[in-house]
Amino acid sequence: LSDLDAGIVEASRHARGDEGSLVIASVASVAYSSLPRVLAPFQTRYPGVFISVRDGIASSIASLVEERIAEFGIATHMAFGPGLEVRGLGHYHYRLIYASGNPLIGKKRAVTWADLKPLNVVGLNRLSSTRLQIDDELASRNLAVPWCMEVDQLSTLLGLVRDWGFSAVVPSLMNTTTLGLRSMPIGGIDIDREFYLVKRPDVTLSPHAAFLAQLLEDQLGATHALRHPT
Repeated sequence: LSDLDAGIVEASRHARGDEGSLVIASVASVAYSSLPRVLAPFQTRYPGVFISVRDGIASSIASLVEERIAEFGIATHMAFGPGLEVRGLGHYHYRLIYASGNPLIGKKRAVTWADLKPLNVVGLNRLSSTRLQIDDELASRNLAVPWCMEVDQLSTLLGLVRDWGFSAVVPSLMNTTTLGLRSMPIGGIDIDREFYLVKRPDVTLSPHAAFLAQLLEDQLGATHALRHPT
């Protein structure tokens, strides 16, 4: 039924003179920070392609690709199934983000993981791969997790940080300066995370999907090089 529905939508778009549609899946951090940077060159080459972005946690990204709903996905590390082809794109660290004037942070220039507990840190749902990794890493070192509350959506997390005095831990590839937020590195423990391009091995990407995937790979590679210079 999903394939039939997609076919009807595709046919109606062609009937209107459009050039088709593209469904991709991405973890929210990449959809928020990296995808917007490549949309202009993509739309220049494929101005009539309608893009549907299914953003979520890594496990949902893998499922969307496995089920042929999305042509490809950008996901963080997890136990990928045998039905997926996975290519590494780089890795990132984590940073603390906060609003200017946050009284709990004041003029601090850096913090350690052990310093976070009093800072009203909001985290993503405990089922997210980011949250699972951080919780496991801290537990292995007998450090308390910093979260004072959790939310499901990245947009909710950013709103709490921007408007209500919370802070949050986010991937270093995220640029939150457009929201007027500040950030600082988190020291003490080096926690990093890999991210991947995921597709089915039995699927050849459409030309517009392959072009967008390459744009994202180049953008993520440039971001990785910028934040982690050799």
